[in-house]
Amino acid sequence: MPYCAGIECSENLLVVSTSAIEHCAICLSRSRRGAETETAWITYNVARMTEFITYKRWALRDGREESELVELVCEQIVPHFRKLQGCLRLGLRRIVGTRSYLALQYWESHERWRETTRSEYYHAWYEEYLPILDRWDAIMEFEDEWDTEELLGKSNNP
Repeated sequence: MPYCAGIECSENLLVVSTSAIEHCAICLSRSRRGAETETAWITYNVARMTEFITYKRWALRDGREESELVELVCEQIVPHFRKLQGCLRLGLRRIVGTRSYLALQYWESHERWRETTRSEYYHAWYEEYLPILDRWDAIMEFEDEWDTEELLGKSNNP
């Protein structure tokens, strides 16, 4: 039976690996498509480190303006985040037709995010960040959050 990165691939199994490897293969059984039983392999590249992105959805509080938010992010939040190892960039997206926004943090990997946010340096950094968070909380109201990992990487996208 063929295998991919140590994972066995049976006749009707699709193997997708998102581990930090250079190449991986996807095993597809042609028997699922009605052809004779034969294994087809498709090789693709995955990034060495899977980018980790946190999403937080926020809404502007009543009486607050987008210009206040953008000024805070550009002048205080982005410069403060530049001090963190592993944080690649921040994003701010307006959700069309609403007063809601997505605040994104792009990290080198989930592991790097975990290491950074558990470090002693981060705790000191966070203490310095609290006054900025107080300003953020005066402008924005929390709605939801989730974490993601990039699967395609930059090299697989146009």
